Amino acid sequence: MIRYERHPSGELTAVCEVAVGVERRTFRVPVGTWAGGEPPRGGLREAPVVVLPDHDRLAVVRLAATRAGGVEPSLVAPDGGALLRAAQQGAEVMIVTSGSGRAMNAIRALGGRPLPAVPWSSGTAIARLFEGCVVDVDVAVPRLRGPQRAALRAAVAPLRLDDLHHLVEVDPRPGSDRGPLANDAPDLDVLGAAAAGVLAGRLAAGSRRWRAP
Repeated sequence: MIRYERHPSGELTAVCEVAVGVERRTFRVPVGTWAGGEPPRGGLREAPVVVLPDHDRLAVVRLAATRAGGVEPSLVAPDGGALLRAAQQGAEVMIVTSGSGRAMNAIRALGGRPLPAVPWSSGTAIARLFEGCVVDVDVAVPRLRGPQRAALRAAVAPLRLDDLHHLVEVDPRPGSDRGPLANDAPDLDVLGAAAAGVLAGRLAAGSRRWRAP
């Protein structure tokens, strides 16, 4: 449950509890000003939010989510007020850029599903993206074959992402016009963005079917 505190200035803060394993963590997420009462207590209502570290693969995520979920994602600023307004306006899939581990904390605290678009080619870039993240999130790993799959797993094993997070293998092909399972070396950053977009689209489509009468 989310509760909101209104400050004398009129700005709101969302106070949220999140279960992380057997622990419960309390987060305070600035919301800013809000016209017409308070934001919905249901927050983001499990909406998938793809977290990009930059703008470079935004088009890839858009294409993947649209093809996999039949929905056009909404580009949203990574702050509490913008996320809640997008959800209130019916956004089924959101994308934030300049994302970080702290953005994932806020999305999860507000009731969303943060899905990092992981730059799999660089251990340093991966660590930077997850820096400050203290909640468990679903991590879309592009499904590769044979030696490429083994090499990817070996490269990221030292980061120990699966100590906290849930690694999910996802076929990234709906987000790429180029066959990612070709014999030449794949662009792992593009495939990581595509996999996150595909997972977001599928989650949105599943939620839509669940809500249908």
